[in-house]
Amino acid sequence: MITQVIIRNYRLFREFTFEPNDGLNIIVGDNESGKSTLLEAINLALTGRVNGRYASESLNPFWFNVEAVKDYWNQHDRAPSGSRPEPPSILIEVYLAKQNPELQRHRGTNNSQKQDAPGFSLRVDIDPDFQAEFDKYARADARPDFIPTEYFRVLWRDFSGTTLLRRPKEISTAYIDSRTVRSRSAVDFHARQMLIDMLDPHDRAKISVDYRRAQHNLTAQALESVNQSIVQSEASLGKLSLQMDQTASSSWEASVDPHLDSLPFAMSGHGKQVMMKTIIALQTNAAKASCIFIEEPENHLSHTSLHQELAIVSDALSRREPTPQIFITTHSSFVLNRLGLDRLHLLNRGYDTVNFDSKAISADTLSYFQRQSGFDTLRLVLARRLVLVEGPSDEMVFRRAYEDVTGHTTMDDGVDVVTQGIQGRRGLELCAALNRKVAVLRDNDGVDESDHWQNKVNEFLKPGFRQMFVGHPEDGDTLEPQMVSANSSDIKVLASAIGFDLSGVSLHDRKDVLTRYMTRHKTVWSLRLALSSTQVKYPKYILDAIEFVRRSS
Repeated sequence: MITQVIIRNYRLFREFTFEPNDGLNIIVGDNESGKSTLLEAINLALTGRVNGRYASESLNPFWFNVEAVKDYWNQHDRAPSGSRPEPPSILIEVYLAKQNPELQRHRGTNNSQKQDAPGFSLRVDIDPDFQAEFDKYARADARPDFIPTEYFRVLWRDFSGTTLLRRPKEISTAYIDSRTVRSRSAVDFHARQMLIDMLDPHDRAKISVDYRRAQHNLTAQALESVNQSIVQSEASLGKLSLQMDQTASSSWEASVDPHLDSLPFAMSGHGKQVMMKTIIALQTNAAKASCIFIEEPENHLSHTSLHQELAIVSDALSRREPTPQIFITTHSSFVLNRLGLDRLHLLNRGYDTVNFDSKAISADTLSYFQRQSGFDTLRLVLARRLVLVEGPSDEMVFRRAYEDVTGHTTMDDGVDVVTQGIQGRRGLELCAALNRKVAVLRDNDGVDESDHWQNKVNEFLKPGFRQMFVGHPEDGDTLEPQMVSANSSDIKVLASAIGFDLSGVSLHDRKDVLTRYMTRHKTVWSLRLALSSTQVKYPKYILDAIEFVRRSS
């Protein structure tokens, strides 16, 4: 079981530490926040491979963190003559649980933390044999400011200090990437590798021997007549012939293709491929993968299929022994809600993660979001500035009010306005668990006590950080009378903005008539206001919330 991951200077991550949960880990974040890179880095340290190729074959200048490279060249060019700053290096370390007896041969203190633990590290640094060439490159006048990886080496070791050449037999991983439709070879590689990794070593050896035997027979039979026709140019050089290649002990692995219902795996629909890879990793009797990576399971799957896939994940977590450690990246609120917010890790642009333990959010609230699987929870999680409102009309009015006050749309300023109904407490609790800034707007529902609603959620509020804004009861108990009250000095302006004709209505009755209309047609009037070119006035609690949000930037 992975207990800690340390990454330095690998792509988006300059200095990064990640402590995963036992069992399930749901990783979310904005685009380019490093979700996929994190999974890639963990898998790289465990297997020595990235995208099916060994690290030494895949190494390129873009592995290095851009800021680290920039800082290095600035230091290099400013350094006094004769001095030389150390070139940047990449480090990925994966720390494993100490109590696992199968991993003890990989245990030691050869890691950056000097911890006595089993684990693996992958390091990329300057090759001493190429130091002179690197120095010449660095001094050149027309030098491109990237790291010439031709002069660098990849060191893959365990914490005992042993250099690794192939994936340790004690480590089994499965990587399921549903983000893109890949070429046939790439699609087949992952499925094929997952199946092959599950084979018993004795079965693998038997297949390899039988494969060699088949190649030999093919040479002796099918190629015999061809070889007889080959003319020897020089008898003294020996007999020239065509033979099946038997030099690679694992050559059979590249020659087999997964099939599904007698069709090549790559010819199945992509959604079906995703499902089958998940089943292979989690449900087959031969499943041995202790570390499973699933990239965006929602891609290429219908709602029903996605539900089935998540059921497979949940079943594996509850029934499989030993319990696998699963890492899932997602942009889907359904995935997050269904599998559990208490397993969440929020990734912030490669710098840190925001996560909370099982006590940070109540069991009731956790169950609420699981039952409300269609609610867009990720909007609460990812928003830079957040406003929670009760209903659609509140949302439309707030957005319009914000634009009238600031001259910008909420989207322009990165403000997300989320409708959560009367269960605003649930969203506020989640925001508190994630230490999110948020403004909460709600109706007073005719309650005179100014602090009544705040007291109900006081444990989640924090002045200047998480605040609730409630309209004054004297101005009405819901949004509609509050809007009418705010525009009482010129009620005709509001009526015009929402397309309501007040002609024939007495001055005395205008407020009441307009309030009744707006109350009965909440969505209609708020939509018309949102689209109107006429500017109106807004209740004080809405204006206060706008000011709060603006200060939160």
